[in-house]
Amino acid sequence: MNKYSLSLIACLTWSVFSHAEAATTTTTTALPQHAPTTTQSLDRIVAVVNKSVITQSELDDEINKVKKQLAMSHTDKMPPLPPEDILRKEVLDQLIDKTLLLYLVKSAGIHVTDADVTKAIDLVAKNNHLTPDALYAEVKKQGLTRDEYRDEIQKEIAIGRLEQQAVGGRVTLTPQEVDDFIQANDKQLDPQHKKEQAQQILYSKKYEAALKEWMTALRGQAFINTHQDND
Repeated sequence: MNKYSLSLIACLTWSVFSHAEAATTTTTTALPQHAPTTTQSLDRIVAVVNKSVITQSELDDEINKVKKQLAMSHTDKMPPLPPEDILRKEVLDQLIDKTLLLYLVKSAGIHVTDADVTKAIDLVAKNNHLTPDALYAEVKKQGLTRDEYRDEIQKEIAIGRLEQQAVGGRVTLTPQEVDDFIQANDKQLDPQHKKEQAQQILYSKKYEAALKEWMTALRGQAFINTHQDND
């Protein structure tokens, strides 16, 4: 995914939850199918992904969320927002990926329970030294209701399981790779947990590389058509 997340808090949530499950579970994701309202039927289509569409209003909503969330979370270490056309492309690319993944989640029959969502949110709150209610309050400041936030987390968990199913089995580590990494990065590792830390870092790097390769293949197999501003 690109560096500008569709939902910073949702990303934070999934980052915490997926790493906790990475060694034992799998992930997937898909878009809900809604009957078009009158407003939606008149909304400009900016992309077609297989049989699903992404509208201008959906794209605008996500861009506004990113801008608001980055403004609220701004620090000197964070990169500045890119020009509007680049930001639009990055957010649209993420929406395309999300639409494609959610379709696969639905096809795979991946189910995330309400208890799964609650567990994930509790874990995010704990890791950020917040109560669940305080976390919901922070999310509300970013324009998401409690139900909307839970729905986003449900999708992220499902996507995570789909991804783990697709690429988790491809990622392997050899003892030699771990030893070589420790030797090359000895001073940066925790003396008490060198091996575990090295394994986590190496697994994460290999997993991300495998995930990127898988997503590229998925995009190549899908029908994706974007409509530019001058179309």
